Amino acid sequence: MCMSEFEKLSQIHNINYSERYQFKDGITNFYRQGMLYSQIENKPKPGLALFNTACANWEKLSEKEQGQRHQEKKNYIKSLYQSASLLLDAGNGFGALERIKKYLEQDEQTNTIVCTMSEWFSLNFFSNYVATFFCCVIFF
Repeated sequence: MCMSEFEKLSQIHNINYSERYQFKDGITNFYRQGMLYSQIENKPKPGLALFNTACANWEKLSEKEQGQRHQEKKNYIKSLYQSASLLLDAGNGFGALERIKKYLEQDEQTNTIVCTMSEWFSLNFFSNYVATFFCCVIFF
């Protein structure tokens, strides 16, 4: 019996959804769920909540626990970037700026994600966004 693409995605979604609750302090599982919602299902709000949960889970770990779970740090960094992107799309430029600063700081320390062009674009875009915002506030 052949499954349609929708049925396959639904089955994967349901499996991942139940797995997520087995590992409530995980980073990778929340990052993957966030990508599923934000990129595949085009649902940014649940995706943002999942990326924020992944970030919060990493940040609440002690240094020792972070060392033990160092494999998940790359997904923490990617969650920071994705949440910044979704915050910006939602119109929260200042929240996105804070996330992207944290992303750049973390990525600089580890060189996990080497994409200088992306970083340059992010910084340039955000500086233009903030400059435009302040010009609108001043003139209007």
